[in-house]
Amino acid sequence: MVESKIKKSWYKRWWAIVLFIIIGFAIIGSFSDNNSSTSINSGSSKDFCKSLIPDRINLGTFWVQNADGENVEQYWSNRDSYGKLLVNETYLWNDGNTISADSYGEPISSLSFSKGKRTEENVNLLYQTTSYAVYVKQNIKEDGTIGKEIYYRIAMVLNPDDKTEEGYKVAQYKCCEGSSCSIRNKDFNQL
Repeated sequence: MVESKIKKSWYKRWWAIVLFIIIGFAIIGSFSDNNSSTSINSGSSKDFCKSLIPDRINLGTFWVQNADGENVEQYWSNRDSYGKLLVNETYLWNDGNTISADSYGEPISSLSFSKGKRTEENVNLLYQTTSYAVYVKQNIKEDGTIGKEIYYRIAMVLNPDDKTEEGYKVAQYKCCEGSSCSIRNKDFNQL
């Protein structure tokens, strides 16, 4: 007796299943490649961000006092708690662009830091209390046409023990690309 084999449909054969899996991985991989241009984890964005960070930030210090006039918390800033300038300086990224507070490129009016106090922050470092600084630049192509705006949100961490006449050393930073990115979910990078 000869048993007749049941012929499987082509899509049920092992080679078709393997092909579907490979195509699936290729499609998933293409989604992550498209997002890498807006992700800080892509090499070029991370390198670009790192190239922007100034080596040092010049700041003054002031204390916040309680109702009894006792010093409660120290801040490092260009302004005191009343808005008076402690340091009269325009802050610049390494490429000479002004450190901004918003997408209009206006100079940041207050750049403040305090010692780490949130979960996973280091109490020996100074974390930016303003949520982030902005790097914004209109991209002009070689032929003169206006290209896509370059926009990054950047938060810096300073080392209060490393101060020179130029200011406090920027020890860490985190950065994300785009005006709607969420910098809170990013990890700090070492400089």
